[in-house]
Amino acid sequence: MLRWIEATATVRRVTLLFILAGVLYAVMMSVTITRLQRAAGGLEIFDMRPLGYTVKEGRELLSAMSSGAKDFYRYVQIPLDFVYPSLLGLFGAGTLALLRRRVRLPLWLLALPLLAALFDYLENIFVFILLGSNGPAMLLRIASLCSVLKSTFTTVFLTLILVSGVTLFLKWAFRRPGGRHANT
Repeated sequence: MLRWIEATATVRRVTLLFILAGVLYAVMMSVTITRLQRAAGGLEIFDMRPLGYTVKEGRELLSAMSSGAKDFYRYVQIPLDFVYPSLLGLFGAGTLALLRRRVRLPLWLLALPLLAALFDYLENIFVFILLGSNGPAMLLRIASLCSVLKSTFTTVFLTLILVSGVTLFLKWAFRRPGGRHANT
């Protein structure tokens, strides 16, 4: 899979994935997540807790939401959030594949955005189940762990893209004609 991503990554595809992920993220942040947080009395929803949550916090959120809000979460927010991880994951892996052509990066690093997507999907599945239950402690702990792992892998791969991009830019800036070290 990683070799396939590496072989098929193009600037056009990565840009399209970035735009689609960005538009979907903007819709979720400005419409569905905002509506859900208002419906939960201002509490952050599960998706927006990168450091996870305790069983008590998870149950507080579940009890703060009406059945209508839970249905909106299950049948509007989660379906949108089932599209987003694949867009972001493929964007991240594709971007790392493009950077890998110019900066030394091991192939396995392309798996980081895919792991972020995997844990986002698992988080969504567990949250979907939680919204139809009274919040079993074990399920809340597992969902919270998935949130933390999603956030961790996302932070790592986005940082890697940023650092690799800056490295590539600096290499370009110092090697181009007229650059600071062009005559050295």
